[in-house]
Amino acid sequence: MTKSKLTILVSLACSALLLASLLAWRTAEAAAYTITPDNLQGWFFAFDSGAAGTGQMAIGPGTPLAGSGSAQLTVADAATGMTIQTGSYYTGTLLNNITALSYSTYRTTGDVSQTPSLQFAYDQDITDGITAWQGRLVYEPYLNGSPATGSWQTWDAINGGAGLWWASNNATSTVDNACPMATPCTWATIVANYPNIAIHPLIPQMLFKAGSGWLVFDGNVDNFSITINGVTDTFNFEPLLVVHNITQGTSYPTIQLAVNAADPNDVLEADPGTFNEQVIINKALTLRGAGIGVTILDGNDKSATGGVGISLASDVDNVHISDLSITEYRVGILRNANLPAITENIIIEDVNSSDNHEGGVYFSGSSPAQNIRLTRVTANNNNGNTSIGRGLFMQSHDKENIIVEDGTFLNNRIAGIDLNIGLLDGVRITGNTVG
Repeated sequence: MTKSKLTILVSLACSALLLASLLAWRTAEAAAYTITPDNLQGWFFAFDSGAAGTGQMAIGPGTPLAGSGSAQLTVADAATGMTIQTGSYYTGTLLNNITALSYSTYRTTGDVSQTPSLQFAYDQDITDGITAWQGRLVYEPYLNGSPATGSWQTWDAINGGAGLWWASNNATSTVDNACPMATPCTWATIVANYPNIAIHPLIPQMLFKAGSGWLVFDGNVDNFSITINGVTDTFNFEPLLVVHNITQGTSYPTIQLAVNAADPNDVLEADPGTFNEQVIINKALTLRGAGIGVTILDGNDKSATGGVGISLASDVDNVHISDLSITEYRVGILRNANLPAITENIIIEDVNSSDNHEGGVYFSGSSPAQNIRLTRVTANNNNGNTSIGRGLFMQSHDKENIIVEDGTFLNNRIAGIDLNIGLLDGVRITGNTVG
């Protein structure tokens, strides 16, 4: 065997081993990644060119299709390209093993053709032993549809093989000659003509980019999804949520941590965003959000085994909850107390506790209830349980000075408002929509 043939065989063998090692990490389980400033999991913001731009996790804009936030990219001149990118995933993955690829964008400011592109470094033939830089494959939404201003759009980058891609200029591969920006190729054409083309194994770079030739742009990207060999991973970009103790001037990353650190009668204020947690309030305090549908507690488990959004401990009174939404729990708000405890001085106002399994607001146990006020509470579609689902359920015993006003209680399994068991004194139910 000649030296040149031996060298080629060794090179091919090493390439095969490299490919096997790069793909070994891939498991058969899908993953849902939430990317936040304190847990970027391999993602980072970076300039691709220039320096007049910003990248950050942000709330919104509007209503993102995953979570409550997204990655915001801005540029302020034509020389700047701003990206959010990663080198931690899918290196060495053959393109013909990628069966679905999509992401969502939002444009606040920019030209009619501009919205963030999806790009990744590629290797034209992962088996040939050539591992030099070979450019990027680029998916641009304007080549595949009509980017809009002021709304979220989802882009199917494969689109049954019809998604259009172009390759950046480089001196190593031939893909850029076949598929330049002026005449992009379909995904199906690229995969057919380059059967061993892959995400680059040694120069990891997958990114979303805004800019380079754009004068001014402000937009967002989120809801990235990729399916490889039938396994789908999703990436949700979210800002770091903060809960403020207004009384003490301190801040916390979760509602529960803020409650734990609070002194009695403190005022807590949760930022806009979605909090995936179960909260136990065990002291007198005020908990308020930034508004219904703006601050959201989401349990992601509307079932008999799901948790409780906000639990009021059996020995705590003088609690004020306002300006937030609670959804997808077993029960939205629950107070379970028995004698000798008394449930008293609870105010719930401007709260939406809907789409829970058993109830929106539920007072249970043998203790009497007094001085309870619900104002502008919405509790709809609490109907997962065939025998319990109610909007407001006061199962506690004697009730005194109870006010339920200007609320909406619709499409609950058993009843919109149910004041069950015990004597009633000073109960006022007025201005509500019940059905």
